[in-house]
Parts: sequence; structure tokens; C-alpha cells
Amino acid sequence: MSSLSKTRDTYRDEGGSGVISGALSLTISTIIIKILGLIYKIPLASFLGDEGMGYFNSAYTVYGLFYLLCTAGVPKAVTVLVTEARVKGKDISGEKIVRVALSAFLTIGALATICFVALSGPISEFIGNSKARATMLAVAPSVIFISLGGVLRGYLTAGMNLFSVAVAGIIEGVGKLVIGLVFANFAYTSGLSCDVISAYTILGVTIGSALGFIFLLICSKNAIFRKNIGQNKSEEKNGSVLKRIFSISLPITVSAAVMSIGSIVDLTVIMRRLIDAGYSQLEATSLYGNYTTYAVPMFNLVIALITPLSTAFLPVFVKARVCGELIMQEESYKNSFTLSAIVSAPMILGMAVFSREILTVIFGEGGVSIGAPLLTMLMPGAFFMSVLLMVNTALEARGDVRTPVISMSVATVFKIIISSALLSHPDFGISGAPIGTAVSYAVALSISVLVSVKKHGMRPPVLSTHVLPYLNAFVSVTVARGLHRRMIADYGALPSLAAAILTCAFIYLLMSVLSGTLSVKRIKKMAKYTKAT
Repeated sequence: MSSLSKTRDTYRDEGGSGVISGALSLTISTIIIKILGLIYKIPLASFLGDEGMGYFNSAYTVYGLFYLLCTAGVPKAVTVLVTEARVKGKDISGEKIVRVALSAFLTIGALATICFVALSGPISEFIGNSKARATMLAVAPSVIFISLGGVLRGYLTAGMNLFSVAVAGIIEGVGKLVIGLVFANFAYTSGLSCDVISAYTILGVTIGSALGFIFLLICSKNAIFRKNIGQNKSEEKNGSVLKRIFSISLPITVSAAVMSIGSIVDLTVIMRRLIDAGYSQLEATSLYGNYTTYAVPMFNLVIALITPLSTAFLPVFVKARVCGELIMQEESYKNSFTLSAIVSAPMILGMAVFSREILTVIFGEGGVSIGAPLLTMLMPGAFFMSVLLMVNTALEARGDVRTPVISMSVATVFKIIISSALLSHPDFGISGAPIGTAVSYAVALSISVLVSVKKHGMRPPVLSTHVLPYLNAFVSVTVARGLHRRMIADYGALPSLAAAILTCAFIYLLMSVLSGTLSVKRIKKMAKYTKAT
């Protein structure tokens, strides 16, 4: 048996939860975190009021920028490099990569925290909300913990220990909820001012991130700090390792930053173009508020529930590529698209068809007449994004981290051009925003697919993996729609929607099994190829 084969076998024996169960763990974790976030906002609004929420949201928006810069590309870079090191079993250990990354990002996180603290005054003054400074100071230390936590998440993902990553996310969410509300209640009952209550509240984010990091450290400390047995004397220098980490993480961070900037551009473009189309500033603000309150969060929810699959398959793609086994690479690629289609199809079609009903149950009747059509128009973008996630993940696994940056950058330009043209047209108005978003993701997908085929010889199996799941979802959603129409008059909104969703889920699972899209044999085959790497 070759040394590479021995290393693969050892890696497999040390492996974690597996790609399917790991992705399921991350998906469940995402759902729980979203629910915790919703629960968090209800009492938070009563403690803080509009004024306090203004301080809280201002600080949280600035914190989001530091969060993005410190975490966007780090987990993926560590996952790729640790997976390569483990499979090759030479030159450098995965544990050394993590130790170097931890040292580097302890420094980077500390510097970012110091910058955040030092600039909190000027930033709060610049945004016209000087009293938000106390909240910024309270959340600043969390940057260190999220920086180090990103490294450990990448390490655990490389070992397919995704359950631990999922639990860490839940711990952070629970800490944010429980500790934040306890502190908020203390500050509120003590009669403190709104800006101080906001600062106490956001301490839940800081302490939650610290607890999540401690849990990740407990899960990975034995592997990180153990002595490397049979370590190669010619092992890579720390500087070289750090250079490789940044060569992967920086482009991914830039890609994420482009998407974040795109959201800011959205605000500017939508407001200005709607006013150019004849809307008053108040009307333009209301339309933008409706779009970002009703349609965008639900779109982001769909993407958030699909993203764990790309996270789970990243180490699988890397191992298949390093092993150089073409059949395994093709099977892993096909499996990822199949699972993505199975998960995304009912969500995307269901959200498109039941947009009004879902928004009504969550937000009530007000504003749904505008928000529901916008959500429906966003769903083609969710389809393109679900495919794009897998294509870009496969590119990143092959070391091509520049193509996602290019595709998202070009897509952002298209988004600005198309949205600007449609928003200022009276026949489209605010509808131009979701149309521009959907088209931009289609452009990004086209670029990534073109590079994937021409440069890497990887042809995404979209048709062979997506037709049956979407056909099954179409039939299921259609039947559920008919049931909902029969029940709505007699049973009301919530029971009718719940019955329709359960019916849709049952029919979809049944059709998936009968069509062979989902079967025990197929799942075992997927597990075989993901473990074989």
C-alpha cells in the first residue's frame, strides 16, 4: 500500500461525522440560530426602544465589517490546507498549519480590536450616532474570539467534525440570547440610559463568541497541541505557511466584501433611482424598507440553509483532487449537486409560490402585498446562488480562489447597471431590485461555470442532478397549493399553511424515493465515495 493510501486510510479513520450528517448538523444549527435570533429581537426591542435599537444596530453594522474582514476566508483556507496536509502526509502537518494560523490571527484579531476601540469615537461621530460608541466598545473584544474561532472551524471542518462546528454556533447564539437579555434586564431595571443598556446588551455577543471559541478549543486542542510523530525535518517554514493561508483567505475575503459592498450599493441605487422615477423620498424609503424587511431576509434564509452543503463538501473536493482519482472527483462533484438540488428545490419553489402566505404568517398583513411579489422575483436568484455555491467551492478546492472574486465583482457591476435601469422605469419601480439581483447571480454563475469547464475541465452536472428534484418539488408544491386554497377559508392562515407545508414535504419525500432521487442505496453510494477520498 502506498504512503498516500495509508494516509488516506488514517485520515478516514480519524474522520468526523461525514458529509451528509455533517451538513445536516450545520443546517439544523443554522435553523436553531435563526430561531434564537428571532426570539432575541422581540424582548430586545422592548428593552431598548427605537432609540436604543438605533445605537445597537449602528454598532452591530460596524462590527459586521470587522467580522467579515477577520473571518470570511480564514475557515476555508485552513480547511483546504489542513486537508491537503493530511492526505499527503508529508512536508507539513495539519496541526502546524493551525498553530501558525492561530498565532497569526491572535495578532490580527488583537490589532483589529484595538483599531475598533480607537476608532469607535470617530466612527460613531461620522455616522451621526455618537452615543453608539459605548456599544461599539462592548462588542470590540469579540473580534479576537471570532478570528481564532474561524481557524478552529476550518480545522474541524477538514476533519469532517462538523457536529462540533454546529454546536459551537448554537452556543454562540444561546450566549447572545441569554446573557444579552440578562444584562439588558439588569441595565434596564437599574435605570441606566439607553446607550448604556445597548452596551450591556451587546455584551451577550462578546461573551457568546468567547464561549463558542472555548468549545471549539476543547474539541480540537488534543490534535492541535499534540507532538507530531515522525515529523519531516524539512517541514515548511512558518512564513511560508502563513503566505499560503493568506493566498487563499484574502481573495475569499475580497469576494465576501464585494457582496457586502453590493448591499450598500443597493441602498444608494434603489433610493436614488426610485426618486428619479418620481417617488418622494418618504415613498422611496418605505419601498426600500419593505424590500429589505420582507423579501431579502427570506431570500437570505434560503441561502443560509443551502450553504452548509458547500461547507461540508469543501474537504471532500480537496481530498479527491489531491488523491488525483478522476472517478472520485466526478462522483463527489455529482453528489454535491444532487444534495444541493434535493435541499434547494422544495424551498425555492415553495417560497416562490407561498410567498404571500409565509410573509403574512410571520409579519402580518401590512406590507405583504408589496413584499410577496418581490420575494417571488428573488427566488430565481436563489436557484442561481445554490448552484454557484457548489461551483465556487469546487474552484476553491482546486486552489482557484480568484475566479469567485472575478465572477462576483462582474456580477455586482451588472447588478448596478440592471437595477439602475429598471428602478427608474415606471413599469418596474422597486421590482428592478430583485430582478437585478437575480440576473447578477446568473452572470456570476455563468462566469464561474465557464472557467470551471475551460480551465479545470469540470462540467457542472446541473441538468442531470436538478431536473428530477425540481420536478418532484413542482408537483408537491402544486398539490400543497390546492390544499391550502381549500383550507384557508375554514381554518385560517397558520393552520392552512402548516398543513400545506407538511403535505408538500410528505409528497416530495415520497416522490423522491419513488423516482430514485433519494434512496438508501444512493445515500450509501454517496457515503462510499466521500469516505473513499
